[in-house]
Amino acid sequence: MKLFIVLAGGLAVLLHTLTFIACNVPRTAQDMLTQNLCICPCGNPKGGKLFQVSFDVVENWYDAVAHCNALGMSIAAIEDASQLVQLQQYLYRHRYNRNVDYWIGANNLVSGRKLRWGFTEREVHNANWDGAREPRFGPSRAFCATINGFSMLWSGSDCEAKSRQVICEY
Repeated sequence: MKLFIVLAGGLAVLLHTLTFIACNVPRTAQDMLTQNLCICPCGNPKGGKLFQVSFDVVENWYDAVAHCNALGMSIAAIEDASQLVQLQQYLYRHRYNRNVDYWIGANNLVSGRKLRWGFTEREVHNANWDGAREPRFGPSRAFCATINGFSMLWSGSDCEAKSRQVICEY
């Protein structure tokens, strides 16, 4: 497509030639995963992690990832005991420490791999599963993790199964 400006006297001057390139732009978080794209958080300018519980209920884990990303954040990754304590204190301080399951970033969506955080290659090494609700790992059964705001124990859930709130971080 070419843009023209018509000058007085009927002369047309070519301003710019636009070239449209067809590309496979992801429309959902699940598209990003299948296209191996990374969602990079902005990060906390002061260093360390800051958590935020979204008041919005999202339909599934993929929407949770997209929701956090739209806020300039990423879905929470609790990578060690100190981050678990930090999250627990945040939930208590803001009165989110109730018997509710929140989406977090742990998942096994890429077959043949161990648990990882969000769409990154960082493996989960500190899972804190609720014994009765620990998922059965297997290449044919993908799941995403939730954390209970009261017990701080994890459970596995179908990534598209249930609407929940999400914990984001930056």
